[in-house]
Amino acid sequence: MKSFKRAAQLLVLLFAANCSLAQVANLPADEVERRNAAAGFVFARHASLELLIVECEHLLPQGATGVRAVARAWAVRNRLDIEAAHTWVDQLMRHLPATDPRQHQLASAELMRASGDALLTTSRQWFARQAPTPALCTSALAAYGHERLDIQTMASTPGYEGMAEFAQTLKRIWSAPGFQVPGHLSIGPDRAVQMTLIASVDAARAALERQDFPAAVLIYEGMARRGNGVAAQTIGLMYLGGRGIAADEAQAYRWFYVAWTLTDPEGLNSMGIMLRNGSGVQANPRVAYAAFALAAAMTRVPRVKQRADQNRQTLDAVMTPADQRALACMSLSSFDQALRQPMREPSPIGARELGGGARPLGEIVPQLAAALTLGPC
Repeated sequence: MKSFKRAAQLLVLLFAANCSLAQVANLPADEVERRNAAAGFVFARHASLELLIVECEHLLPQGATGVRAVARAWAVRNRLDIEAAHTWVDQLMRHLPATDPRQHQLASAELMRASGDALLTTSRQWFARQAPTPALCTSALAAYGHERLDIQTMASTPGYEGMAEFAQTLKRIWSAPGFQVPGHLSIGPDRAVQMTLIASVDAARAALERQDFPAAVLIYEGMARRGNGVAAQTIGLMYLGGRGIAADEAQAYRWFYVAWTLTDPEGLNSMGIMLRNGSGVQANPRVAYAAFALAAAMTRVPRVKQRADQNRQTLDAVMTPADQRALACMSLSSFDQALRQPMREPSPIGARELGGGARPLGEIVPQLAAALTLGPC
């Protein structure tokens, strides 16, 4: 429970920088802190439940429907506390004066970091840095299936006595005269929190730390099969560098292709380098150029865009106007087929259908747009 207690204090970091909040809310400073802590506790419980959904819904006999039914039932039973937490935080955010945007930004970043740390701690309590299993998932999910572990009744359960203050604070919020949830808040029982595979990533890292490389590959492969492009990219890098497994450039390329189909632009970057250099595949500077340019257009991560742009610039001198025109007119589907062509074996994970496959690259990649102005393809 230490992770929940810590997560419950995180909102204090966000609001402590502004000492006029208590006056704005017409509440004593200690009550503001109690409400922040109680709201943080609710958010942590909700996020941890969503972590269980993404990690466990494919492992349990009841499947996604059954796991999400537990989550929905928990949200329904704890509706008043969830509404109180979100309403309180919304009230604070709307009244937060913009007197120190820099401090607010720093506190927000710290909140995000500490929230991630708290979720990781909870994950380790449930899974002990092992890949989630049906038994572990069943045990963890039980913390949400029993009414005695709901927010208002949790403190009566041995080991959870410290949660009593959170329940009392939340009850003060939702039982106050005139309490009302703002209409712009979306906090129904089916509201989801975006979550990544935190437990699986941690289990794979633990396997790497103990140098159990086959176990790490197995975990990453399972993540990739569930749509995680970073996991596929990681497997590709392990094969490319011979990290704990036999170096195999052909296998590396296949996994980089999987990363691309799972929308990780780093897969394009890596395939582009191999195609540019002829590493493990036949050299194809034209397709490599398109891979770099498309990676830069896809990503929102500055360092990834910078790397893709730098790679593309190494080929600027060899790209003729005819090459630029051909790439600009190439459809996304044709480009994908060109990426598949060097593979001697099929993709290790079934290819996913590309959205907008008929669009020419010139409509997607800024560096190729000018070539489309010369007339229809």
